[in-house]
Amino acid sequence: MSPANSRASSPPSPRSSLVEISPANARVRNRVLNPHAAIEPDSKLEFDMPDALRVYKIDCVERFDDTKSVPSSPNGNSTNGVASKDFATGISSRLYLPARVDPEKKLPIVVFFHDGAFMVHNASFPLYHIYIASVDVAVPASR
Repeated sequence: MSPANSRASSPPSPRSSLVEISPANARVRNRVLNPHAAIEPDSKLEFDMPDALRVYKIDCVERFDDTKSVPSSPNGNSTNGVASKDFATGISSRLYLPARVDPEKKLPIVVFFHDGAFMVHNASFPLYHIYIASVDVAVPASR
């Protein structure tokens, strides 16, 4: 028996929550279902990332919510002065602005794509937040 099949019958962790996904495009929706709801024991498991998430063929995703996040800081971070703001686009997105902005200079645009499709983490994950804020400080504006 494969590890994915052996985990399908185990009850979900109390830390987990279920997220409904669209059968048409299999993208995770933001609507969180009952966090204490149990998956039916006979539900077929399609994908299992241990301790992170499980995708079931019944169009449900079980995520384990023990990941940390960093809140955005619209007025600037006390460490590096970089301001960050989350905004709604249908995907996890965060905008970063440098601490000191010269209105005569153009700001560089850096686009960072997370190749994991944010299935496990999102834009507020500490590793991504710290990295992008450091890039924002290091990349100079130009004329």
